[in-house]
Amino acid sequence: MSGHVAPIKIFTPLRNELQNQRLFSGLARATHSSGQTYEELKRQCQQKGTLFEDCDFPANISSLFYSEKPPIPFVWKRPGVSMTLLRDPQFIVGGATRTDICQGDLGDCWLLAAIASLTLNEKTLARVVPQDQNFGPGYAGIFHFQFWQHNEWLDIVIDDRLPTFKDRLVFLHSAEHNEFWSALLEKAYAK
Repeated sequence: MSGHVAPIKIFTPLRNELQNQRLFSGLARATHSSGQTYEELKRQCQQKGTLFEDCDFPANISSLFYSEKPPIPFVWKRPGVSMTLLRDPQFIVGGATRTDICQGDLGDCWLLAAIASLTLNEKTLARVVPQDQNFGPGYAGIFHFQFWQHNEWLDIVIDDRLPTFKDRLVFLHSAEHNEFWSALLEKAYAK
């Protein structure tokens, strides 16, 4: 045994359980420049009777194209508020599934594949896409999503203004025309 110490091995099921505890527990760090959490920002909008506008990711071309000119003229619209063809927007319709994801005019199929794989695990999906969000009572034009980055959860807050052309979403959208979780998730990731 000449001073050799054998490494301690953790059984794979135990190691996986420890990783799951870390991934699915704990609060996400708020990332909005105001320092406020999603709940604080939403409550503030509800008290003022206003819809949230994200100053960190404004509804303009610079949020998407930096210095380039967009290929078509976008109009940023809120589901149900300014999308004239839509009367009943929903966050999730009948559960989130991989068929909710339709690629738009952006070449981000790698992101769409990752989003589709999220729908295969309800626990993971609920962590990334908090399910308590909607366009119904208490609607304030604000949504949030959580992303795992650099060994911590980040809570990304966005408004629900989405780029449209001729009243249709330009980028990721759902096969259900009144469902918006996937489009809003893509926007949060872009931010």
